[in-house]
Amino acid sequence: MEQWGRQEVRQWLLDEVHILPKHADKLFKEEVTGPVMQELTKEDLSKFKIPHDQIMLIIGKRNDHLKSVQDKERLETGVASTSPADRNASEFSNKTNAKSETQKQENITTPVHNHCSPSPFDLLHTSHRYIKGSTLPPETGKINYMEPVHEYKLYKCQDVDVVSRMKKFCNEVLRFAAGCMNRRTNGTIHFGVGDTKSGYAHGEIVGVHVNGDKSKFEESLLKSISKHFKNNPHDAEECIRPPRFVEVISESYMSLNEFVIEVDVEPGSQICKETVYEVDQMIIVDHNWKIDKGHLFVRKGSATKDLTANQDGRVSWEMRKKLDDNVKTWTKEREMKEKKGIQKKRCEENGGLKLMKLITAGKESFDDSGYEHYILVVNKADKTQLENLEFVKHINWFAVLDFDPESDQSGLCNQVRSTKAANLHFPEQFLESEDVSSLVKNLHLYNQTSWIFCNGRDNVCDQKYRPMDPRQFQKERSNDLSQLVNVICRRDIMPVGKYLVVFLVLLKVEQLIDPMMEAYFDFYKTMKGLEDILVITDESESFESWIGLAHLKVDKIDVQNRSVYNMPLKNVNATLLKMQGATRSNTRYLCTSSKGSCVLAESDENSWSYLTVICQNECKDTDLEKDETKLDDFRKRVEKAFYKGGKVSPWNFYFAERSKKTFIKRDSFDSLSNTIESALKYDSVVKTVNLFHHPGCGGTTLAWNMLWNFREKYRCAAVKDSQTDFQEISRQVVDLLMYGEMDSNACYTPVLLLIDDLEENEGIRTLESQIRAAIDERCVRFDNTLVIILNCMRSQEPEKRQKNTILDSVILKQELSISEQEIFKQKLQELQKEYDAVDTFLSFMIMAENFDEKYIENATRNMLKGIDKHSKSTKLIKYLALMNAYVQNSCVSVATCEILLDIPTVRSKIWMPLTLQSVWSEQAQLLLKIDRQYSAFESVRMKHHLVAEQVVKLLENEYQCPQCDIAMELLREDDLFELSMGREMLTKFVKSMIITREKKEHGAEADTRFSPLLEDIMLKESTEKAEEVLLCTAERFSENAFVAQALARYYYLQKSNFTEARKWAKKATGLASTSSYIADTNGQICKHELKEVFNLKALKSEKVFLSPDRLEKAIALTEEACGFFKECQSCAKKEEDDLNLSGYFGEVDVGLHFVHVLGLTKIFDNTNPVLKSNMISYLKGTIDLYQMPREDKELRQTVNLLKSKEYVMMNLHRNITESLHTLDDATKLLKPRHVAKEIPESRHLQGITKLYKVYITTFCPDESEEQQECQSYSELQSRTKIERRKGDRLAGLMFYLTSEEKKKEDKKKDLSLIIHEYEKIILNSPPHNVLPERCNLVMATIILHWIDSTQIEGAGLYARLQQDVKEMVKITKKNINNLGLFFLATLFLWPTLDSTENDLLQLQASVETLQRAFRKKFNGFSRTRQTLAFFFLGKGREIQGLWKNTQAACGSMGDILKNKQVENLLRRVNGTTDERGQTIYLDHKVCSPQGSSELIKIPVRPVNLGQIRRGRSIERVSFFVGFALDGPIAYNVQPL
Repeated sequence: MEQWGRQEVRQWLLDEVHILPKHADKLFKEEVTGPVMQELTKEDLSKFKIPHDQIMLIIGKRNDHLKSVQDKERLETGVASTSPADRNASEFSNKTNAKSETQKQENITTPVHNHCSPSPFDLLHTSHRYIKGSTLPPETGKINYMEPVHEYKLYKCQDVDVVSRMKKFCNEVLRFAAGCMNRRTNGTIHFGVGDTKSGYAHGEIVGVHVNGDKSKFEESLLKSISKHFKNNPHDAEECIRPPRFVEVISESYMSLNEFVIEVDVEPGSQICKETVYEVDQMIIVDHNWKIDKGHLFVRKGSATKDLTANQDGRVSWEMRKKLDDNVKTWTKEREMKEKKGIQKKRCEENGGLKLMKLITAGKESFDDSGYEHYILVVNKADKTQLENLEFVKHINWFAVLDFDPESDQSGLCNQVRSTKAANLHFPEQFLESEDVSSLVKNLHLYNQTSWIFCNGRDNVCDQKYRPMDPRQFQKERSNDLSQLVNVICRRDIMPVGKYLVVFLVLLKVEQLIDPMMEAYFDFYKTMKGLEDILVITDESESFESWIGLAHLKVDKIDVQNRSVYNMPLKNVNATLLKMQGATRSNTRYLCTSSKGSCVLAESDENSWSYLTVICQNECKDTDLEKDETKLDDFRKRVEKAFYKGGKVSPWNFYFAERSKKTFIKRDSFDSLSNTIESALKYDSVVKTVNLFHHPGCGGTTLAWNMLWNFREKYRCAAVKDSQTDFQEISRQVVDLLMYGEMDSNACYTPVLLLIDDLEENEGIRTLESQIRAAIDERCVRFDNTLVIILNCMRSQEPEKRQKNTILDSVILKQELSISEQEIFKQKLQELQKEYDAVDTFLSFMIMAENFDEKYIENATRNMLKGIDKHSKSTKLIKYLALMNAYVQNSCVSVATCEILLDIPTVRSKIWMPLTLQSVWSEQAQLLLKIDRQYSAFESVRMKHHLVAEQVVKLLENEYQCPQCDIAMELLREDDLFELSMGREMLTKFVKSMIITREKKEHGAEADTRFSPLLEDIMLKESTEKAEEVLLCTAERFSENAFVAQALARYYYLQKSNFTEARKWAKKATGLASTSSYIADTNGQICKHELKEVFNLKALKSEKVFLSPDRLEKAIALTEEACGFFKECQSCAKKEEDDLNLSGYFGEVDVGLHFVHVLGLTKIFDNTNPVLKSNMISYLKGTIDLYQMPREDKELRQTVNLLKSKEYVMMNLHRNITESLHTLDDATKLLKPRHVAKEIPESRHLQGITKLYKVYITTFCPDESEEQQECQSYSELQSRTKIERRKGDRLAGLMFYLTSEEKKKEDKKKDLSLIIHEYEKIILNSPPHNVLPERCNLVMATIILHWIDSTQIEGAGLYARLQQDVKEMVKITKKNINNLGLFFLATLFLWPTLDSTENDLLQLQASVETLQRAFRKKFNGFSRTRQTLAFFFLGKGREIQGLWKNTQAACGSMGDILKNKQVENLLRRVNGTTDERGQTIYLDHKVCSPQGSSELIKIPVRPVNLGQIRRGRSIERVSFFVGFALDGPIAYNVQPL
């Protein structure tokens, strides 16, 4: 430690002590060397503002180190002490050999210093920087006059006053300058550079702290020149350049606030001529500065010699004469060198053109660049460079690999993020997951620039992110960097040949192990060449250093060809800014709530990376408008692309308006426009308007026309990619909503948000939910709709889709009205006048021909003429036609197509790279198109869905290419599934095509057993062909559980091969053990086998009893099936999607079928009423097996079998009823949260009704049979009667209130019987044992009263029922198993003028218990279903004070309450919101016995608080009260 410099101390603090870098840097700046470190105390360290724990760490480690050194010395030298004489001799020896000993010690402890080059000569403003501890070349003498000589000065004057510092500085400069001028050689003197005399390596960069104004150095120097140059001071001013301050940074690129001060001297021959220069020097005499006149300096070797030294201040005549002669000679020689043209390098010729070509792959602007993505690799920027890096803000970088740890504080990242969205990452975040889709989603790749800090970040207080010097980086981070490059360059992330890596070298790279150079080699190796790598250097010297290192591994000529150098950074900046797109409005505007406009800043718009914003002045005020020729060329390109099948853009509408030409509006335009306007009148924060359309009929165009039409009235935007993160989309939508609105309580301008190509309605519901959450989080107040989602969704059956949401939906069909046909004819004539070959405008022509099937068939046949069935282009056509015919929006990425067609990805040196279009066949040119369906990559698809269908038909009928063969060929095409851009999306499309079934709820004509493709193959070819396709799919996607599931379904449904089905189902379970759908498939296999092996009709026809052996098989299948269905139920509750009810349906179905099978045994013969009754009693647990007859062997075997399976038999009835009740509760007591779920809901209701009928028939015998057996009271009979009429449960009773299926008379009859039977049961049972029955009796009484009040005794009814409820609540206390009771408590204990304090406390406790009971009972259901308000608080008294909601099961409560007649029946009450806005507390005070008023809080859940002020504001409100199973609900909340 005694020999350490401050660099070694800093390194020890970081590597051994592990203190934070900022504290190590503090000690480094304070010049704490090894000897100083040995003497430091805690008090000393605390003065540096280092925390106490860090101080203790330093002191402890320091002491440990010193102790270990002492121990080592003792071992080496022995324990015996030396005598004083010996010690004196040793000290004398050390002094005499100090230099050699120091050098030896340095060789042991001092690390090797990195070499660096000096700053460019005669450049005052340069980006050059020095790295602390590196070494400059040795000081030199004159080389060739023009090459500068160098002299180094440590310049450590911190402890002296400013005047003395300036005197010292000027003395050294004038001395050196005079020596250079007299020798006629260029030179640079460096201050802040050490040498061996000062304890540093020769030329070591140390740096100088410059306190205050740097201009003091220049001012002092100018004064000294004019004062101390004896003759011709003007010459000196011309030759001596102003001081240049070169920043010194640490090895880890951290700023140190230190500089090397450099002064250049250039004694031009025309200035100096033959003059010999004398200069005065300043010396200190008696502590004062005095002038020492007449010094004559000249450079000799590497030193500046004073010829007056040792001459008593005079120079002999001979010496002067010799000097004059030499000066004349040197002047002539210098003049000759100057004339030879050794000049500063000029800018490279055509550097701008080279840059433009390299960065766009031969194009002229970024708009039509041959590259899709750009990656930037950059090191530390100097402050002078930042102003010339504006172009970085305007290029859409996929990623930036930044090696500046301070970039986000004071560097390039900080500058760019002020105007552009960028996410800050570390390399390890790219290495955490091998799943590309997760990586893209988690890091928001493609949508926002990923700014990757490759060498740590200074402002992140974590040791693993500390900045490192190159050697540390090599040891600890080099591998991560290589892996990062590999990940970024993966073919499924970056399309080969379509991305450019730009190395922006701002800080000269002078070491081979520099991380920047390492990144260069990594990209070179990963990309297999430099064809898509560009190097830009700030200065020619930087490039010389770069190429000097790079050529060790890369060909020097290749590096030069792919580099831009000798071009000033300001020129690079100007060139790249000039190349920016001309199609963006210079200033963009959004409408505001004040009917004005606000400017949309580019940086803010860039931050909304998931949205495409349509501004008020969209497409206007662009640079393109300034050139009519370019504008017209652009118009033609845009129109051609659109009419040939490309996606519509705002430019299509703009050009139509500008030229006043026809842009066709479908008849649905006005209907959709009116529906959007109507949606704004709702009091819901977000409202969805659906546009259901046939594929290829202009639905997307109509939706974009809406955005264009409303852009000046609303804030319009489109979601770029419907597959992305809805939570982030919602956040950005709310940002757009609130942008530029100063008042937080403003009535915001609504947002019209287009989302296109969603596959499921579930996505819309998720988006709605996320937008609501985002708005609620921002405390936005609203009176009407704030966000309208325009859901543009393709459907083969748009009319059926519309039925679910008919008021909020518009359909667009593949059929033109008469007026539309006429408009298309006019447009066709217009296009024929301007364009040739209009018949190639395929999408337009199909619509103009009114989607005529014959026209499409003939057009497709003509386009296929001459096709080569074996060519690779035809392969692509076949694959895309099959996919586009069966899967909406399916496509193949351009990168994958290039692999399939063997297109080389290496870029040509003559700027003409091969493209897909250049190698496509003629047929492919006509049938296929390239667009950007997904934000990450370009893709290829058929030009029209109907054409794809025709291609598939014609290939099969006329070219002998059946669908089965195409599918098999596609699945076996390895090139399609290689690691490439869009592979995951392609895999998804292919699997969907083969295994996704059609469902009515998704707009299909019917539910299909298999995918439409497989159904067609089975119909047109054979089931065996379909099986081959499935097996081939399983081979291709061997790790996909749902492919294995599809095979299992095929085998049990189509082949009844249950062994094979089980095998595939087992594999599916192994791959996705937590999927409820796969568990259901396992159950379905057992169920189908049970029903096939034990077919009831076939068994009955045998006219023999079922044997015990066969019964055992039936029990085993039933047990297995029920186990799988139970597993399905359990898994479904954990899934985030809609609750899968198939496990409940399956268990009931299997159980009921087995009961019928059990009735075919001899012991439970269902043809014998007594034995059938015994079976029911046995299954219900009221008869023991030992009571069964055992007369013969078969009966005994059956009894023994049932006894061995008793746990199955005893749970069978209970499991059936539990599952059936769960289904009934979910559909009767809850309703779907979204109207779109009503189709599957109606199917569920039909299935439940069917199962209930079977259940009643099985377990509840006819009353006529009962009467034959017994005429006296029987509890079992009463319960059976109640159960037959569904009166045993709350859901069944509520069905009488809400259902319109039964006639009124039938309802009265059933309810009267239910009440009568309950009264008998209660009368004959202890009160504590029949609480559920008493509760159901009260509910049945209320419902019957509402159906016909004459059926119930009116006087005192309410008081009697209320008292009964109070008693039950008191007995039950807080038992959450009785949901119905606490629901009744909210009805009967609701506050009135007569309510007591005890009543209100009971109500308060009941509401809380009801909420907990609901959460327990309906856990898992509440994600997708919501409660119904069965009653509302009316204006009447007692039971008349409850208004029955007969429309609870249908329609929105908001819509129902808008009915004035309904509103007049309801009572509005007052309350106060809590600070979170999640609860309203009802106002109700009661008088205590002491006469004071006490407020008891009754919680009410608000449906909507849109009109109430947010921000934790406690507001007084009024509302209507609805009574639901999860507690009271507040509707129509209004501020007071």
